[in-house]
Amino acid sequence: SDEALETFRRAEEELSNWSENDGKELLYFFTGREELFLSTMEENPDPARLDNAEASFRRALEIDPTYARAQVALGSTYLQRAQAIPPQTRLQVPSYMEYLEQALDHHIKGLELALTTEEPLIEAVARIALASSYRLLGEAHYLSDSNDEAVRHFDLAIAEIEQAAPLLADTRQYRL
Repeated sequence: SDEALETFRRAEEELSNWSENDGKELLYFFTGREELFLSTMEENPDPARLDNAEASFRRALEIDPTYARAQVALGSTYLQRAQAIPPQTRLQVPSYMEYLEQALDHHIKGLELALTTEEPLIEAVARIALASSYRLLGEAHYLSDSNDEAVRHFDLAIAEIEQAAPLLADTRQYRL
C-alpha cells in the first residue's frame, strides 16, 4: 500500500496536464483509498492520513459528484475517526457523535448513488459500510443506556447486512 500510494502521488505530479473530465477522479479515489487503508493498519491511526484520505475523496467527488465509491469511502474516513476514539471515552468526546453522523450521512448518500449505478458489488460495499456506521451508532446508544435506540440501530445494521449478503454471493465476493 505504501508503494501504491507513492505511485498514485507520482502519477498526479507527472500527469499534471491530465484533464479532470477524463477519469481523474479514479486517481483521487485510489489515492484516498490507500491513505485510508494505511490508517487502518496503524495501531494509533495518524490523523494526517485520514485528512489526506478525506481530501482525496472530496477531490474525486468535486470531479464526479455521482461517484458512489468515493462517497462511501468518504464516510469511512469519518467512521475510522470515530473508531479511533477509545470506547471508554467515546461518549465524553464531542466529536465522536459528529463523526458518526458524518459517516452515516455519507454512507447513506453513497448507497443512494450505488443504487443508481445498478452495480451489485458497489451496492453491497455501500450496504456493508452503512451497516458499520449503524452498528457503531448502536454501540454508542447502548453505552449511554439508550437501549431502544441501540436496538433500533443494531436492527438497521442487520437489515443492511442481510441485503448485502445475497449481492456478495451473486457476485462471488466471498471474502467480503
